[in-house]
Amino acid sequence: MSHLSEFPEISIPSPIAKAYSSALIEDTSHGLDATASFICKGDESDTRLWIYHEDPAQREYPDQPRINVCTSDGKLIYLGDNAEEALAALLYPVAIIDPLLPACNLPLV
Repeated sequence: MSHLSEFPEISIPSPIAKAYSSALIEDTSHGLDATASFICKGDESDTRLWIYHEDPAQREYPDQPRINVCTSDGKLIYLGDNAEEALAALLYPVAIIDPLLPACNLPLV
């Protein structure tokens, strides 16, 4: 599956598209998901970068920013609209931005 076939209406920001075309990240988009997603190539922790529609009215959660990065158990690493920051959070996950969530056991890079 790919974001191109599963979510053609979702435009991928340039920094993330470049990382994908350079094989730094893998497309994990699936038709059962709400939007396009990516992981670090070879990452077994299943930390994902999710990209939602540019138009907030077309998103699953219209009041949320366009991009988030979270672990498979729901720990939030990044939430915002900056593609470069989101990509850095995926490639180098060092902190969780939500202080109410328990500490994450991701390795410091």
